[in-house]
Amino acid sequence: MQAREVGQAGLPHPILFAYMAWLTLTAADVTAQLSDAESSAVIAALGTSNKLPGLVTNVIQQIRGDIRAGGYAMDSTVTTLPSELLNDAVAVIRWKLLLSLPGCEYLMTPERKDENKEAIAKFRSIAARKRQVELPDAQVARVITGNWNSENKVVPRMHPLPRPGIQTQSSDGYSNPDADVPADDL
Repeated sequence: MQAREVGQAGLPHPILFAYMAWLTLTAADVTAQLSDAESSAVIAALGTSNKLPGLVTNVIQQIRGDIRAGGYAMDSTVTTLPSELLNDAVAVIRWKLLLSLPGCEYLMTPERKDENKEAIAKFRSIAARKRQVELPDAQVARVITGNWNSENKVVPRMHPLPRPGIQTQSSDGYSNPDADVPADDL
């Protein structure tokens, strides 16, 4: 299997996943996107109340709702997202987490704010069917069949048919009395 990088450009800790259509996003994946200093600041600000798993679940359900609103096929596992949307999900989760933590204002950079806005715009475009998403693995096999050129057609006959009066059986056993029959066939 190929590994696919699912990290934002420039971040020190990219996440590697085996390439699949839909993957599960966890709180550990989100914290892996932060540098060591940022991660320790977030952990210190969180204290004993860990909001991150609930936030991850809420954002995943929000994204899946946008996919469902667009009418796209859904994976049966409720914790999975298309792999192409993992970076965007992490951007939204990270921004919401930083907004909820006191003392982490210095982590709210304009770049992260822009990543959050772009991700939300992407989710809205999926819901509006302006952007497509990967199909779940179970759905890929069903898409191959199609109805292209499915109009019923009558295959034309390439040889002319004899008129009904000529189709009588001849006395010599050959069905076409007008044909030249070789002598050895009689």
